[in-house]
Amino acid sequence: MEKKEKVLKVKLNEKQYQILENLIKKTGLTKSEIVRYLLVFQSQNIPDGKKVRELQEELARIGSNLNQIARGINILVKENKENKNKEKILQFIKQTLKNVYELQNKIESYKK
Repeated sequence: MEKKEKVLKVKLNEKQYQILENLIKKTGLTKSEIVRYLLVFQSQNIPDGKKVRELQEELARIGSNLNQIARGINILVKENKENKNKEKILQFIKQTLKNVYELQNKIESYKK
């Protein structure tokens, strides 16, 4: 067996630490054994950080554009301009914006 000389110090938030503790209880492995197992067998499942950041930036731009559109439609609605579809459009944009924020949160959770 290969000698283990490198030491790893890791900071975790409470949720991450609880996940680790649950794995220890479930598997009976030590913290070190769990980390080594994940490195060897699960490293291919870790998302590419650069791609995640690029996607997050793109979503932020989309969200910003949707906010601007929503503000414009809100002004139309408040001014009571004649437009039969304005409420439907506003609801669609609000739902789309909500979906964008949910995607951003999912991306953020990958980084944690």
